[in-house]
Amino acid sequence: MRCCSTADRRAAFEAGSHAIAEKRWEDAHRIFSNLWKGQQSYDVALHLGQVEFHLKRFREAATHLAYGMMLL
Repeated sequence: MRCCSTADRRAAFEAGSHAIAEKRWEDAHRIFSNLWKGQQSYDVALHLGQVEFHLKRFREAATHLAYGMMLL
């Protein structure tokens, strides 16, 4: 699912952030992966990297975290 509007992306980002806070890593990964497909921004990269780290997907986590840090 790709979000089309800014409001849709914002709502998805908030849902992903809540999933992280609740440690629902698979849900958060699905949400942030979909956001990433729509737009590769630093904030999505950093959140996706954090989620991937917790899922022990270290290579993907390192890639997204590095991308996010590069754009800060």
